[in-house]
Amino acid sequence: MKKSVRKEASRVFFVALACVAFVSSHLSANSPKKSIQERSQEIEQTFQTKINELESRLKVIIEAEQRNKPQTESYKGSGYEHYLSQFESKKESAKDLSKHHNQYKQEAIAKAKQSAKAYNAENELAHLEENVGKISSEFLSKIKHAKANLPTTPHKQSLSAQTPHSQSTKNSAKSIYKEKIEWILQSFENEHNEIVSGAYNAFSEHLESLYDKK
Repeated sequence: MKKSVRKEASRVFFVALACVAFVSSHLSANSPKKSIQERSQEIEQTFQTKINELESRLKVIIEAEQRNKPQTESYKGSGYEHYLSQFESKKESAKDLSKHHNQYKQEAIAKAKQSAKAYNAENELAHLEENVGKISSEFLSKIKHAKANLPTTPHKQSLSAQTPHSQSTKNSAKSIYKEKIEWILQSFENEHNEIVSGAYNAFSEHLESLYDKK
């Protein structure tokens, strides 16, 4: 699974870059610095576009979930237990997957730094890191804000679902809405990390291609 996730992270980003890749390929072979700078700009622009798209999708989904919150929290009895368990499981799966995405992101960054050092492109990478970091931080701050503003207590309908033998309500009923939103936010954070990995992989791949190092 690790290899497939890594492969997908690169594929998603490289597909987005395909429409502009020809620009760098036609630069003079005697101007590697210019080529690296041009490619870095393309990567930054693609990264910004993909994060904007990610943020727009997240906004639409969260707004829809907020409108549907009363219905989401209206389940009782076995229906409450079923949906609570479902979203708890999805959230935990997303958390587990985040470990792989974080690992691949760190590997992509480390590889980019290694390549930049080998091909004397550390200044270009530093510039890329700064711009990607700013865009990334803005998106992650919105994720953090959304998590911080989730309800700390369940909807009153959820409380009515408590039974003496209910495993999930031994202390207090949990909010189905909260579990669902946490799953959604974690999934989008994972996708963000995938895009970050793609950006750094694209930088490394360009250096290797430019200097004919495979």
